[in-house]
Amino acid sequence: MIGKKPKFIDSPYFVGEPGNWHLKPNAPKEVIKEFNKFMKEDNPEPPNKQTEVLELDYRALYDIETYLFDSVHIKFKEQGYLSAPDFFLIVIWKSNRSKSKVAKRILEMGYPSLQDAVKSITAEVNLLNDPKQRLEYLMANCGFRLPMASAILTVLFPDSFTVYDVRVCDVLQENGYRYHSLTDRKFSEGLWEEYMDYIYAVSTIAPEEYTLRDKDRYLWGKSFYDQLITDISNNFKVYNEGE
Repeated sequence: MIGKKPKFIDSPYFVGEPGNWHLKPNAPKEVIKEFNKFMKEDNPEPPNKQTEVLELDYRALYDIETYLFDSVHIKFKEQGYLSAPDFFLIVIWKSNRSKSKVAKRILEMGYPSLQDAVKSITAEVNLLNDPKQRLEYLMANCGFRLPMASAILTVLFPDSFTVYDVRVCDVLQENGYRYHSLTDRKFSEGLWEEYMDYIYAVSTIAPEEYTLRDKDRYLWGKSFYDQLITDISNNFKVYNEGE
């Protein structure tokens, strides 16, 4: 390193891992700003920013959900972290329009590349001891809302999590459960308890013999089909739209 030592190096948020300098979650904005500027201008120990390329039969990506639960889930169990492509396939599966926002959010945590960010974040999730800690980390430390955080965790731990989804909320509401208000809430003890209630409601309303994952699929499918029948009954509102 040449010249004056930057202040961020003495910060408790700085991680000077060889080849992978980065900041811990929740670093102050001024530390993030100085770190990003330094890495861009000086880059003292360039990390490997080359994105890991998946070796696969690309037909698998025609059905992303099957690929996620049959392949990505298994790879995570074996290696304890995800590659950036696999992680962003989860993001795209849940909400394609959110991928840029997700990328921006995790890079603002101080990582030099998305590959480094994803590996570090998912490795931390793997090391945490229980479902509550995992959800809290993704929401409180990484800034994900419940819909995306639950989608990520559902792929990684499908026996403990289910995707928080507005379609499923619609079906649950028809049966007396109300969970639409969880969408934009921050992590708290109360949110965790209500999400656990949400999982219980999903398990109760869907057929008993199904797995938790298939119960979610069943309720999502019911909402989708009910909406289709309503749209057909209303002629897809084509007359109201002047078509």
